[in-house]
Amino acid sequence: MPASSSDNRLQSGNVVGLYYIYNINKYKGRCKLMTEEITETEEQIQAAMKQAMEANDWNQVKRLAADLDKMAKAEQAKAKAELQSKLAGITDKAKKAFDALAQKLMDTGDYDGADGFWYVKDFGDASTGMRLTKTAKRVSTGDSAGKSSYVAGFPPNKEMLDLVGDMVMFEADTTVTIDKAEHTISAGTTFKEAHDYSNNGGWRNRVRMSLGKAYTKATGDN
Repeated sequence: MPASSSDNRLQSGNVVGLYYIYNINKYKGRCKLMTEEITETEEQIQAAMKQAMEANDWNQVKRLAADLDKMAKAEQAKAKAELQSKLAGITDKAKKAFDALAQKLMDTGDYDGADGFWYVKDFGDASTGMRLTKTAKRVSTGDSAGKSSYVAGFPPNKEMLDLVGDMVMFEADTTVTIDKAEHTISAGTTFKEAHDYSNNGGWRNRVRMSLGKAYTKATGDN
């Protein structure tokens, strides 16, 4: 009987051995050929598929079509992995740039009422999105040891600093704790100087509390 297209593929050398197992209790043996995967090009598989179609070996055609599909998916996976590896370095570079910009925005004091912000840009349609994030309304504890306890109910810090930033906040030398370290704030330190002294969340909120009281008194708001 003439060899089929599938026989030809077996005869090409992908059978590398066989193993035999005999079960003593069941008096049964099992033999299995050991094969290795043949690395073929897309052109070779297509040529084998044409040969199988001419021989009306449709089972082999189906297997070859599956091989082509597997090859295409492997190429896509490889391209995706290479792109992700390339983008990893670009992402780190972009993050550093955004971190620097985020710090500049935070330093303005305009975002003191938020816990963070989220930004997205779609390169396809060039649309952008931005929103501020906030977990919950909190009241200041007055602790500047590193806790973030935002003082709500006042305008943005920049607005208040523009009005009363030059007013004195500390009339005497004062020892405070910032980031678990003691600092001495000199007598005569203004609200603006105190605000710029540290961007620690607890410290900024302590300044904001006093700043808000001074602003309220200056504007006559109750």
